[in-house]
Amino acid sequence: MADEYLSKLQLATWRAFLEAFSSQNDQIDRDLADAGCVSIASYDLLNALFEAPGTQLTADELLTQVLWKRRGINQQADRQAFLRLIDSLVAEALIDRPLEDSLALTPSGKEAVEKAWPIYAQGVARYFSQGMDEIETEHFEHSLHLMVQAVEKKAEPAEA
Repeated sequence: MADEYLSKLQLATWRAFLEAFSSQNDQIDRDLADAGCVSIASYDLLNALFEAPGTQLTADELLTQVLWKRRGINQQADRQAFLRLIDSLVAEALIDRPLEDSLALTPSGKEAVEKAWPIYAQGVARYFSQGMDEIETEHFEHSLHLMVQAVEKKAEPAEA
């Protein structure tokens, strides 16, 4: 249903974006599972620590890096395997933990990232990047950044 706020094309594009993100994320998650790797959610969290200086971040920095709410990290922290991958991440204490507490990647966390990376990268190349040349990729990245900026500015809907 389109109206004065949204054209049919804009609505169709929004729905296609959501479907593409969801299906690609789910498929990469299945590829990781098939290869015996951590889930895509765990990978994103561990990779943020892996890429951080000294392989550690505060809880606040980690939340910002992976764009998760505190609840999302709690769901991951509830898993025993996940707890073994991250130093000082204790599920029952995380809710009350100060955001300045540091979380560090363990050697097994580093191994998990290194094992998952080729599968993750192949998935992104296969399901996301395929079909876009370099210029189209640059335009798409620019459009995505504009979308993020619109939310950050709490922008009013553009007039059609």
